[in-house]
Amino acid sequence: MVPETRFQLSESLRDEYCRLGDVKDAVASVAQLAAVNSAAARKAYEFVTVTSHLDVGLPIEVLVRALGINYQEWIELTSNGRPLWGLLYAEEDNDRGTIVYHTRNEVVTNILLELVNGGSGHIGEVRVLRELLKACDIGSMVYRGFVLDILVRARNRLEKFL
Repeated sequence: MVPETRFQLSESLRDEYCRLGDVKDAVASVAQLAAVNSAAARKAYEFVTVTSHLDVGLPIEVLVRALGINYQEWIELTSNGRPLWGLLYAEEDNDRGTIVYHTRNEVVTNILLELVNGGSGHIGEVRVLRELLKACDIGSMVYRGFVLDILVRARNRLEKFL
């Protein structure tokens, strides 16, 4: 990728990520709903970025539970033109019978990962992993499979930054 293009993509993602986190001042109920959705979008970026960095797909069940929203709200966030459209993608995990999410590509992952960590170490990744694992307190196969993916299958990658 041409350095100038990467810089422009980096700046665009950084601006969008920061904008989503700064939506606070809402007067009307519609504006309040947008602020809630923006906070959820920001968290979704973080969750999917960290799991993508570990080469683990984030199951929709874990994602939605960790965000504290319902499935309809998630669908609205990912529809065409919404905050998450284009940066994340879904694929079917036929082995587990669910949908998993990844960031669009490695460039997106690296740029968002830098923002998640705040430029210092891996503290943001640790925080995000704690939140995701905390959401897995249900005993279904999808949740157990995700915990195994993170703690066992991604162990070598985790050891590199922990």
